[in-house]
Amino acid sequence: MNTTDRVDMAELELAEIEQHLADMQVPRFHGRQIFQWIYRRGITDLKAMTDLGRELRETLRERLVVGMPAVTKREQSSDGTTKFLLQLADGHLIESVFIPDTPSQTFCISTQVGCAMKCGFCLTGTMGLARHLTAGEIAEQFHISFPSISHHLDLLKQAKLVLAEKEGQFVYYSLNTTVVDDILKWLMQFKTKKK
Repeated sequence: MNTTDRVDMAELELAEIEQHLADMQVPRFHGRQIFQWIYRRGITDLKAMTDLGRELRETLRERLVVGMPAVTKREQSSDGTTKFLLQLADGHLIESVFIPDTPSQTFCISTQVGCAMKCGFCLTGTMGLARHLTAGEIAEQFHISFPSISHHLDLLKQAKLVLAEKEGQFVYYSLNTTVVDDILKWLMQFKTKKK
């Protein structure tokens, strides 16, 4: 099975991961373990998920993948603004920007490759719209930028964009996909109204 045939777990909710594992005759509880490695510990390499047996990890690596964009460039300005140039699995490039020097600690994420607005002053606008990002590709931008925004998580929690769960001495953070879905639906209303 080649890379393109493997299921990308970054695109799946917990229940979908559990179901996919069950379809592979793997106990469902391993889905929760994998989910915690990815979204609570920030580990995306199946080989590093040490609470899964070695043989199981090898089996999963043949059939599953955790698709994360590659950070091809990271720039940080003197005010702490950090820009990430990310390459997606299909080779397209997108940008994410964290701007700490604002009242709300702004984190700009991409929801599309390119832009359909065609604004002459904007490089992205001149590219045209190539495609919309998947939910997983949008969520992965938060994961990639985690080190740059870790000290601002309290603000993200207050906005209910990030959920925090304390387990022993650790606090695990996860993306509240319900809020992201609501924002995307709201944004899509504008596109529908233009037609």
